[in-house]
Amino acid sequence: MQSPPITWIVVLAVLAIAYAAYNNSRKAIRLPPGPPALPFLGNWRELRGKAAYSVLTRWGRLHGDFYSYRVGSTPVVVFGGAEAFEDVFYKKGALYNSRPLTSAQSHRVVGDSRGVMLPYGEPWRDRRRILQTLLSGPGAKVFQPYQEFESRVTLLKLQEKPELFYQEMLRYSSSVTFGMLLGARHESAEGFVPTRIREEMTLFWQHISPGCWLTDWFPFLDVLPDRLAPWREKADRMRRRWDCFLTRLLDQPDINRFSHEDKVGIVAEILSAGTETTISSLQWFFRAALFFPDAFALAREEIDRVVGPDRLPDWQDRPDLPYVEALVQELHRWASVSPLGVAHATTSDDVYRGSHVPQGTTVIANLYGVHHDPTTYPDPDRFLPARFLPPDHPLHAHGMAAVQKHFAFGVGRRACPGLQVANSSLYIVISRILWAFDINPGPSGLPQLKTLPSPLTLNLAPFECSVTPRGQRVRELVGCSAETLTPPAELESASVYERLVAEWDKAAV
Repeated sequence: MQSPPITWIVVLAVLAIAYAAYNNSRKAIRLPPGPPALPFLGNWRELRGKAAYSVLTRWGRLHGDFYSYRVGSTPVVVFGGAEAFEDVFYKKGALYNSRPLTSAQSHRVVGDSRGVMLPYGEPWRDRRRILQTLLSGPGAKVFQPYQEFESRVTLLKLQEKPELFYQEMLRYSSSVTFGMLLGARHESAEGFVPTRIREEMTLFWQHISPGCWLTDWFPFLDVLPDRLAPWREKADRMRRRWDCFLTRLLDQPDINRFSHEDKVGIVAEILSAGTETTISSLQWFFRAALFFPDAFALAREEIDRVVGPDRLPDWQDRPDLPYVEALVQELHRWASVSPLGVAHATTSDDVYRGSHVPQGTTVIANLYGVHHDPTTYPDPDRFLPARFLPPDHPLHAHGMAAVQKHFAFGVGRRACPGLQVANSSLYIVISRILWAFDINPGPSGLPQLKTLPSPLTLNLAPFECSVTPRGQRVRELVGCSAETLTPPAELESASVYERLVAEWDKAAV
């Protein structure tokens, strides 16, 4: 016979289910239409084990650029069109600028330093001001010495070990950010610290993504006591793991102008959102070069004309390289490395196109869906930098972009504040790689499209390609550049972090 506490738990669970079903039936008629959902399970069956951006984009083709689906009993609203983005995230920005707390477990993982997941309010505005100071305007230029140095190192690494191009993009991006934030750089593309950081970031985002926890699908389970809710201890372990990992990194550098909570949050946000997207973008750059050689030939022609064969492209060349700039923007659109961005939430009730969007609703901007919408970007699977050239440029592709921008850094007031740093990191290394190297298929031919599972970014699996210097003159200049390479004075080797992370790995086992 069941004990009374268990009986009451079962009764409460049944009542919670019945209430949720009743509540859902009342709200469903006011929500935007969408795919049919199972009682209590929602759209779990369609989403299980699949890439969310792919499923949401397919639903968008069936239900339009404004629809809803369910995570268990909880509605999620999706916007997937440029017009809808403008209507809600810009014209109604104050209503759509918060962040959802997907479950109590997510809050346990992120704690009070919620970084990019902070809801709209004064704490978020304070954090935003710090990040804007670090990453935009004059602050963005502080990164340039690191980008300058590491991009030169990248040329040398590609010349010495071209087969490690995939790993080198990880080293370059991590070193730029690590150098600025922590005063240390990674010397080898085969070093394990950047890889471990990437793994920890992926694990963190997995545990705060909508649908990760059982209670995301069945919120009423949160009433269970701790002994019947093992997911709480798992979330607490994840929080301790995350704090310990970042604290190890923060023990050494002098960034004490921030509180510990702010330091953890800021470093986590920049490392996870900024570094990860730049790494993925550069790896997609190599794939684009293999499949769209004509577009890259035009970029090289521009570089050869403006820069010439006797020096590297530099910051002063940037205004005179509009095609290279357009190539970077098209890379953001075509690759869509952050396909769904970070979920938003409504701060109050709204009505859009006759449908109700309740306060606190999780809202997703399907960036990938917009970027691959043929009504916004005709022939969307084609890599065409000319879409983003100025209209008066002779190579401008007229009619190939309904909007002269992309949404890779998010939408509305929650757009990523690090876009200037990211674009600069991409410009300097891409222009120099194009100046120095030809990129062609490897011995196995064009690679198949294989991606790695990640909750935040669309990451390519490693693939082969041939990276060869464009001539003896390039070899000589890259070699001469290596002889005079001097890192910024405050930079040190990241070997100390290799020791710290190794110690942390051992302790975490």
